Amino acid sequence: MVALDTAVSMNPWSPERHRAVCAAGVCDSESALVAHADASLMGFIVMSCIADEGEIRNLAVAPARWRRGIGRSLVFAALSRMAARGVNRCYLEVRASNWRAQNLYTAVGFQLSGERRDYYATPEGREDALLMALNIQDYIRREQ
Repeated sequence: MVALDTAVSMNPWSPERHRAVCAAGVCDSESALVAHADASLMGFIVMSCIADEGEIRNLAVAPARWRRGIGRSLVFAALSRMAARGVNRCYLEVRASNWRAQNLYTAVGFQLSGERRDYYATPEGREDALLMALNIQDYIRREQ
């Protein structure tokens, strides 16, 4: 997960943070789901559940596996786990420049709910974060 996160993220998580997530149970304060084929990691998603709210904290798909539905499958698996835990609403934030992720989340049904100005560090300065939200039960009903 560390290698994949480092390959695709401007600000990858530390190895220690990834280890902590992998040690957690599904939908503890933070936990991860992975997609793999044979011994190859195709992608991962990190989520959290607190009371009736969930959050997607990190999502990465190997560039060689982009546009094959892996990101959408990981999001669906995370939302399904959240729904089973009684989570009603899921939140996330995404870089304003990350149009691939925005397209994925919009296609899933997330809607723009706010913005954090100058939230992310970039080599050129700062970048906004877009806040998105989804009613999980509505999404599960649409997908079934």
